Amino acid sequence: MAERNEELRAQFSAVTPAYHWNKKHWSDVYYEQLDDSQVMEWIKESYHLVASKLPKKVRQNYI
Repeated sequence: MAERNEELRAQFSAVTPAYHWNKKHWSDVYYEQLDDSQVMEWIKESYHLVASKLPKKVRQNYI
């Protein structure tokens, strides 16, 4: 996932290393500087990433 953070930071100036967190794994995202469609895409991506880590029986309820 750290690679994804680096990719987004390189592509979007609105994505920067997190201020008070592990800068490799966390990013600050300035949503007001991004298109709503981009933000929604990232929310869906994050949702599916988290849901994919759930046990299979529980995951069925969310995906």
